Amino acid sequence: MIDESTIQGYSYETAFWMAGVFNADYPLEQLGELTQEVCAKLRAIACFHLLKDGGVNSFYHNLIRSGRARAAYLKRCMDEVALEDHFRASGRYAAVCDCVAANDSDLAVRIIELFSGRVHAGPRVRGRLLLRSASAWIGYGPGRARFGSACST
Repeated sequence: MIDESTIQGYSYETAFWMAGVFNADYPLEQLGELTQEVCAKLRAIACFHLLKDGGVNSFYHNLIRSGRARAAYLKRCMDEVALEDHFRASGRYAAVCDCVAANDSDLAVRIIELFSGRVHAGPRVRGRLLLRSASAWIGYGPGRARFGSACST
């Protein structure tokens, strides 16, 4: 059973580790794994809030925190030109899905831009990046997206 003490315990632990994500002195070679763990914890906390009492705002806020943690990690990789970091690619879709679920498409596109290296793309490119990324993640290549058909038989 999910109660307030469960959520509070996860929240305190996650806040502790999340401080490392935003700490410029945290070693980059350890930051990718930490970020993935923090994003997973934030996703769990979001689900706990939703399951406990239907806390939609808390659900959204924790999913957005997950996206912000991922964006901070990717920005640091770009700033330090660490483009070959394993964790830069291995967790690329989950935080974007968190942002989409929380209805924060700007943050989702920002994560995609940071991953792809196309930072500050124009509106047309941003739309194509989001569509191509979403298409690839649901199993269709660029230009072949069939939204809704992934769920139908």
